[in-house]
Amino acid sequence: MTRIYDNPKFALRLNISVVVLVVVTIYGLFELYTAFFRTDPPDSTGALFGIFFVGGGIWGGYQTWNDNRDKLAAFEVDEAAGTAVATLWRPFTSLKLAGPLEQFTRWRFKVQVASRGVRSYHFFFRALGYPREIQMEIPRGTRLAEVLRRIAPVAVADYEDNTGTGPDAASDQPTPDQPTKVS
Repeated sequence: MTRIYDNPKFALRLNISVVVLVVVTIYGLFELYTAFFRTDPPDSTGALFGIFFVGGGIWGGYQTWNDNRDKLAAFEVDEAAGTAVATLWRPFTSLKLAGPLEQFTRWRFKVQVASRGVRSYHFFFRALGYPREIQMEIPRGTRLAEVLRRIAPVAVADYEDNTGTGPDAASDQPTPDQPTKVS
């Protein structure tokens, strides 16, 4: 298997987030316990802290899960055997979707624009038996593997058109002895 996509440290960042959220929730539960059972009369400030920390931990856990469960951590292809493995993040583990290349279908490219015009580039595709679209985030300027070009030619062409990184883009770049064109 050849790894054609890797999102380094993706799982580590998310697992650290999960640990922080669990600690926040436990602290909130501790605040609620001390507010209602260890003080007489009940401490309203501790109760508010507890409610906010528990609520924030639950909301953060939901957001972390909802935003990242369909993001690709790695994609490996064995072109000779015609198989691929997509690895998705799960808390403290990973979900591997393995199967023939034909199982990974409906590839498309999308530019997502966030606040202040920040653009991020993504491939979306489906895997047979997985209920949602899988998202592959591609940093701008990344040279894509030739295997990916054969698997998803239209999506790769759209990416290269949008980022100016196509195979013919190298011919547009000035060489060291050639002056840069200024319009």
